Amino acid sequence: MHPSGLQRQVEGLVLSAATLEQAIHALAGQFPGVASLVAWKDALFTAQPQYPFEGDPVGVQTQIAQLWLALAKIDCLEVKMDVETGLQIRESPEPLGSHATELPRPPSLQMQGRIRKLLFRSMMGITGRGLQINELEFEFARSMQQPLKRYVADLNITVRDLVAKEYIRTTQPGPHMTLYYRGIDFDLWIEEVKAAMSGSESPHVQNFTFTGAVASVQTGANATATVTQNNSATADIANVISALRALQNELLQASLPQHDRDELSAITEESVVELSKAKFSKLKITGLLKVIGETVQVMGAAPDAYKVLKHAAGGIGISLP
Repeated sequence: MHPSGLQRQVEGLVLSAATLEQAIHALAGQFPGVASLVAWKDALFTAQPQYPFEGDPVGVQTQIAQLWLALAKIDCLEVKMDVETGLQIRESPEPLGSHATELPRPPSLQMQGRIRKLLFRSMMGITGRGLQINELEFEFARSMQQPLKRYVADLNITVRDLVAKEYIRTTQPGPHMTLYYRGIDFDLWIEEVKAAMSGSESPHVQNFTFTGAVASVQTGANATATVTQNNSATADIANVISALRALQNELLQASLPQHDRDELSAITEESVVELSKAKFSKLKITGLLKVIGETVQVMGAAPDAYKVLKHAAGGIGISLP
């Protein structure tokens, strides 16, 4: 017999209740001896009106518990028991204890790429409503194991860029409450991400030909992208340097915020300098090239030049995403 609608609903409620119980036990485990399970349940019930989560009471309490758990794991949740008012929960924008004096991080192109990816993934998962800032904070804390408020500068730069492209729009219905909605060109963002992930060619194709031991790069609208590599290590390194220079030139024409373009160009230049040494650090150059690769893919910039760089990097034993 197939389960009835009522039976499926009951099974769903049982599963939700079990998930909530697991979250409560996990919270109690994070703060042993502070409060009983009943006190945690009361605190979650009382906290419901303070959080704009959607769903039935059990589902809302589960989301709150998961948020608290994520914050607790990064030392951003203060918990104490008051004999009169019960269990008191306070979310902290910065880590407590030994990390309490840590300052907000300076802007980073790599972090902006990660926030951009997280925003895209979160907004793809909802329809018909806006993404709430606390939902984004929760996802960031769960994914990165640190608070988003430490990277406010990166968040603001990323959001400004996405709003300027009309990929998203934002509203502030109340203090400390920001909502992110899909913009008129959100579909273009989807296509941009798909192109970056698949490595498909952009409408304005730049093609590259590597020739000779020094691997000079030629570009042209009708050229065919080929790579001819010399067997020597010197030629392989020269191929990567030439590919980096070509990528650097492409980024000058890419539709990127000036700050992002400058930082990515600086990382590219640092890679060239490192590769030009008599004996470069493979560990360092691998890290630099992967930062370039992740950022270019997330931002959908210069995909053709990046494909050539990826191919050339393989010649020195470095696999790029």
